[in-house]
Amino acid sequence: MHNGIIENHSDLKAYLKAEGIKFSTQTDTEVIAHLIRTFTEKGQSFEKAVFNSIKKLKGAYALGIIDKNNPEQIIGVRNQSPLVLGKGFEENFIASDVMALAPVTNKFIYLDDGQVALLTNQKAVVKNTSNKTVRTKTYEIDSNAYTNDMAGYSHFMEKEIFEQPEAVKKSIEGRLSKHDTQEGIFGAGFEEL
Repeated sequence: MHNGIIENHSDLKAYLKAEGIKFSTQTDTEVIAHLIRTFTEKGQSFEKAVFNSIKKLKGAYALGIIDKNNPEQIIGVRNQSPLVLGKGFEENFIASDVMALAPVTNKFIYLDDGQVALLTNQKAVVKNTSNKTVRTKTYEIDSNAYTNDMAGYSHFMEKEIFEQPEAVKKSIEGRLSKHDTQEGIFGAGFEEL
């Protein structure tokens, strides 16, 4: 899983191509996967390969990484993009926000930028990018507050889509008056927007 943008993916892709890597997509996600693979092919453990790879990434991203040889472990990485760890009974999860995990747990750790979560069913360890364990706080949240407020919609995405006009209205309210002109609000050439 990858949310965000790897700003230097073109440079990394050029480096990887020079190393003989063949790409099947144009995505920056594939660049991350190949970068990790280059480190494992040099004999590094998967975990160490992930740590070395993220040192090379620039941008805002959250990652969820699974090694096909060890599918019981998930490695989550946060850098300027939200990532939360959900703690369950003999199970742990990662997601971009609490709402996604509210149906399965009510205990959460909010990762800070530069933190890496190493998860198995039994254990959750959070480290910094230097691979040193960091102390975290587990928050217990009333997950019903997240799951019960669907306001008649069948799922949260549908609800968010229909709430967009009101959200836009609220975000610009107070910044505009009835005397503002479209040109004053959007600038010259607003018709081309």
